[in-house]
Amino acid sequence: MPFKLRTFDPVVPRKAIARQQERLSRLQQQFEAVDKHIFRVENGIESLENLSLAALKLHRSGLREDIDRLLSSSRGRLQNQAEEKSAGMMRAFV
Repeated sequence: MPFKLRTFDPVVPRKAIARQQERLSRLQQQFEAVDKHIFRVENGIESLENLSLAALKLHRSGLREDIDRLLSSSRGRLQNQAEEKSAGMMRAFV
């Protein structure tokens, strides 16, 4: 039976992680822009044109949920990779 080389650091997930980091960065920028807009409206610096304040807050909440979901999925993926790596190393010693 031929020997199969195992790699624990594949190239494909790196690309996926890079895409995920780009998405996270865009979401954070959008969140900051909406948050600043809400602050300016609440303090009377700006007036609302087409959107209501409740709609802006709802949009900010959705962005926050997207950011939290993205962060928790990346933490879970990293934890799973670490567990798989340690399990693979333990199998090598058995």
